Amino acid sequence: LYSVVAGRSSMGATAGCILLLAALAAHAAAAGKMKEEVVVELPFGSSGFCIRLLNATHQFGCGSSMNGDEGVIVVARTKIDVMGAENGWKERFPDYSGGFVVIMDELLLDGDAASLLHSSDRIAGVLLMPVKEGEAASDNTPLSSEPVCPNQHSSLYSDWRACGSSKEKQWNDNGAIVEQGMRFIDWPFPITRVLNGSSLEMMIKCHDAYNLPNARKDGRLCAVGNVKTFMHASGSSTVCVRRQTPKWYDEWIAPITKALCEPLSDYSLHAILPSGGKSEKGGSYLAVIAKMDSVSLLPDATPATYSTMTSIVAALTAAKVIGDNLEKFEGASKRSDKRIIFAFLHGESFDYLGSSRWVYDMEQGAFPKRKSEKSSDEVLEPILLEKIALAVELQQLDGSGMLHAHVDGKNYDADKKGTVLPPSSLHSILKRNRQTPSVLLTSFDDQYSNPRFHSAFDRLTGGKEEEERLNKSLAAVARGVVALMADHVGIDEETQKTIDIDQRW
Repeated sequence: LYSVVAGRSSMGATAGCILLLAALAAHAAAAGKMKEEVVVELPFGSSGFCIRLLNATHQFGCGSSMNGDEGVIVVARTKIDVMGAENGWKERFPDYSGGFVVIMDELLLDGDAASLLHSSDRIAGVLLMPVKEGEAASDNTPLSSEPVCPNQHSSLYSDWRACGSSKEKQWNDNGAIVEQGMRFIDWPFPITRVLNGSSLEMMIKCHDAYNLPNARKDGRLCAVGNVKTFMHASGSSTVCVRRQTPKWYDEWIAPITKALCEPLSDYSLHAILPSGGKSEKGGSYLAVIAKMDSVSLLPDATPATYSTMTSIVAALTAAKVIGDNLEKFEGASKRSDKRIIFAFLHGESFDYLGSSRWVYDMEQGAFPKRKSEKSSDEVLEPILLEKIALAVELQQLDGSGMLHAHVDGKNYDADKKGTVLPPSSLHSILKRNRQTPSVLLTSFDDQYSNPRFHSAFDRLTGGKEEEERLNKSLAAVARGVVALMADHVGIDEETQKTIDIDQRW
C-alpha cells in the first residue's frame, strides 16, 4: 500500500524574492552584514516543481530546506555557462563562497548538465525557463525523464528482457536524459519551472546589472532568496509511514504538519459494455486498456500527448462506436454472453499501481464492485481474471501510420525468437496468469520512438498538418479495436460493414 508515497509540502506553490548581497567578502566576519534591506517579493507562477517521492528503500526527487534556499543568481544562457558550475564560476565570483541559484533554459538541462549540477555542493536551486513559442528541440534530442528501463523492477521478466527487446536495445535508450532517469535522482536542491515572465525578466535584469564581470557595483551581487519547496518526508516510505504512527505523531509531527507523507492514490475508470446482468454461461470479456497518467521530473508539467493522450483518444473513439450502435452490440452480446471491458488505469508510471490493484481485485472476486456485508444491494457478477479472453492495450500512438503488435513470446509455441513484451499494464495481468492472451499495440517497434516520453515536451508541435495526420492514424487504430470488439461479441461480417467510427469526434 505504501510502496510509493509523496512527501507532504508545507506550501502549495513555489515563491521567492530578489535580494541584494552587499560587500561580499571571503571573510567570515563579514557574513552577518551581507544582506541589504533591498527585497522584492516574486511570484514564480510555477507550472511544476520537482517533489520528493519515496519508495520502500529510497528517496528521490527534490525539495528545499525548511526555510527555503537562497543563492547568487547565475543566468546560464549556453551550455558553456552551465559548465561553469564545475568550479563554482570562480572566474566570475572569485571572492564568493556561497550558493548559486541557476536560471537556465529547460532544454539546457541535459545529461551533462544534470550530472554537473547534481554533484556540485554550491547549487542552491535551479529555475527553468520554459521554451518560448516557436522554439523546439530537434526530434532526436533525449528529453525523457524516465530511465532507459521504465518500470524495470515491476516487470514480468527478471533478466535482460525487463530492459529491452534485446540485450543491445533498451526500450528508452534513445529518449532517457540519464540512464537512471531524471525523476529517480535524489536532487539536493529545488528545481522549479517558472512561468511568470515578469519575475524571470526582473531576475535576469538584476543578474545582468550586478552579477556580470563588467557590471560590478560596489561589490554587491544579486541573489534569489527563499526558494521554498520544502517536503517533510525523507528516507523511505517505510521510515516515513512509521514516523506517522501514534507514538511519534502527537509529540513530533502534529505541531508541524498534518502528515509527513501520503500514499500516491487516484482513481482508475472501468466500463463494461454493453451493460447487463449476470452471465448465464460463464461468458468472457475483451479488455481494452489505456493508461491515464504520465509523469516527468516536474509532475505538473507533463502534457503527455503521445505518451498517454493518444491512446485514451483511440480507446474512447472505439467506445463511442458501441454507443452509436448499441442495439447491434447488445443483441450480439446477449446471444454470445460476451462483453467488453474498457480499463483506463491510473498509476502505471509508478510500477503499475492501477493495473496491479485491478488484477488484485479480480483475484479477490471484488471487481467490478466489492459487496459490503451490510448492503443488500445486488452486485454485478464478479469478473475473475480467467474470464479475460483477450487483453488489448494501446500505448504511445504517434500518428506515424505504423502499428506494431507486441506479445509475450512464452505464450506462443511458434515464437522461436523469444519475443519480449515492452513495459505495459499487461505485465500486471501476465504476472498473475501467464496464459492470458494479451497484445500491446504501439507505434514503436524494438525501441521507443518518442524521445519526449514522460517529459514536459511531449506535445503537438507540427500544427494543423500534424493534427490531421494524428487524427487519421488514431481513427485507423480505433477501427482495428472496433473490429476486435465486434468479433468478440459475435457481430457477423455483413453487420460489421455497417459500423463506422466518428473520426472527428
